[in-house]
Amino acid sequence: MTDAPAAERAERADPAGPGIRGMPPLRGDIALEPLLAWMTVFLVFVGEWRIPIGGSELYCPLALFPAAVLAVLRGASGRLFVPYGAMALAVVIGCGLLGTFASEEPLLRRSMVAIFPIGGALLVMFALAGVPDLPRISRSATLWGGSLLAVWVILLGLLAIRSDLPFYEAKLIVETPLGRSNYLTAFLLVVLATAWRRYPAIALLAFLAILASLSRGGLAVTALFFGFLVLAQLRLAILGAAAIVVAGLAATAYLATVDLSLEHSVSNEGMAGGLTSLASATNRVVLWQASRELLEASPWLGVGPNGFRTWVEGAPNVEDVWGPHSAILLLWLNYGVAGTLAYLTYLHMLWVARHRAVHAVGGPWPDPLACALLALAVFAVTEPLVGSASFEVLLTCLYMSVLPTYPTSRRPADPIPISAPRP
Repeated sequence: MTDAPAAERAERADPAGPGIRGMPPLRGDIALEPLLAWMTVFLVFVGEWRIPIGGSELYCPLALFPAAVLAVLRGASGRLFVPYGAMALAVVIGCGLLGTFASEEPLLRRSMVAIFPIGGALLVMFALAGVPDLPRISRSATLWGGSLLAVWVILLGLLAIRSDLPFYEAKLIVETPLGRSNYLTAFLLVVLATAWRRYPAIALLAFLAILASLSRGGLAVTALFFGFLVLAQLRLAILGAAAIVVAGLAATAYLATVDLSLEHSVSNEGMAGGLTSLASATNRVVLWQASRELLEASPWLGVGPNGFRTWVEGAPNVEDVWGPHSAILLLWLNYGVAGTLAYLTYLHMLWVARHRAVHAVGGPWPDPLACALLALAVFAVTEPLVGSASFEVLLTCLYMSVLPTYPTSRRPADPIPISAPRP
């Protein structure tokens, strides 16, 4: 006969696996956690389910479905944690709602569609925070999902090159359920950085996919990634990235305020001519100038989530886009000054958590994934990466994979429990 008190003491001494203090004993729901966590990260690279809502489309990442199940299981067993980054994102959502009610541009339903990516990131945080062995799980899912995405993009890129269509029409062929060419390169760069040291074949596959995406911005950001890897050896990568971002923001501000008499343009050139066309750059400047005019009317609160899109639909001779092709302008327009600062605080928490994780194992800093984040920060100056559903979930997965499994301190990057572990 088993001594019940002794068995309970044994369960408390080694609950749910070695090294995880204060967690409940191993049960079926805990056995499901690694699979659900793996599926959450893997499906980030597969794509989204697009749902029409009120004249907009809700881009729902497939990753949210296993994440929701995982969050429910962890909450039901008292193992749900709130990372400090969730507090920053909650402030972003609050600022977005405030801007919505204060602005004349957006409708409430459309604003909720634009806020949804931040809500999805919060759900993934609650699901993944504290999952045992998450770094290994996340790396495996990233490599498998990224390999699938890379093969997919390479095949589509070959079709686009052989199509004999004008460059910008050919680029539209390179589209998966995750998005189009420029957007896809951000995910492929994360795969390239994850595989850089230990999986050269996957790194090469991701690099070839970036080439096949026909994204000039993707080629530029990949070149920056390689440059930052070199600068990292000289301990200058962070300084170099900061200098480029500041210069890029200054150039964006200048182009947004100077009257250049530019108008929306369309390029019908072939593959070779399209690679050197300035039509895309011209359209970006037009959008930046429009953003400045909107911000002049409401500088502190912005125009609310999707307010810029509502304005675009009623404006003649403007590119039919959802955002102003600049992450900082998109944040400012959607969430105002306070929301933008809160989001930048969230990114700082991700960076600090990454630094602590690399420092804990004695690795070089910045590591390849940190160099990829630096390159994406530069890319975001002219691309609206932030605010898109799958990219927000990707950032959250990167953030959660470097947090402690169970809080051991009250440092800003550590998760804090919202429910006490069951005895």
